[in-house]
Amino acid sequence: MFIGPENYALARNISSSGYVKVSQGQEARVGQFPHQLLLTTATGYPICGAALITSIFALTAAHCVIGRTPSKLMIQSGRHRRSSDGSNLQKVPVKNMVVHEHYNYKTHSNDIAMLLLSRELNFDAYTSPIHVPINNTRYEEKAQVSGWGRIAEGGPLSDALLWAEDGLKQKLLIISLKSSVQRVYAAAQSILNLKIQPIQSQ
Repeated sequence: MFIGPENYALARNISSSGYVKVSQGQEARVGQFPHQLLLTTATGYPICGAALITSIFALTAAHCVIGRTPSKLMIQSGRHRRSSDGSNLQKVPVKNMVVHEHYNYKTHSNDIAMLLLSRELNFDAYTSPIHVPINNTRYEEKAQVSGWGRIAEGGPLSDALLWAEDGLKQKLLIISLKSSVQRVYAAAQSILNLKIQPIQSQ
């Protein structure tokens, strides 16, 4: 269990698949995480979270899209509550996707997929890309997580966007994100024959 400030806690449970599952959190401010996306079906049923990395590319987990058809997926940005759209919401269908070539569904290694949107998202205070670490950045002190996860272990999904921050008890596996993201990003450009803006780095 990761214990944070009194008003939230990160429940760390390692499943048989090796995943670290996070539940609980505190409600985010509107616009606090402008890179946070909601991946849904074309009809709006929520599937997973995602992160905006350019105006037309989003990053999500491979296990969220394996077996799904891109044209039946949608990305939503600027969303705060799942139950109401709000004036900041943008909805864009997914045009194509590329899953990491070395994704392993048994071990969940390289669990990364890139989504190509059907059009560019408009950047504003509620929609903007996250900076992807590409310079061997290590996260060994604190980390933030956000999403519409469960409000308690085994409980219902949160209606509002939640977030939490805490000190790390172990080095995040995200230190390997650099090569994985760049690999999938390059593959996406090559496979989809695109010339697009570079990923923003920090």
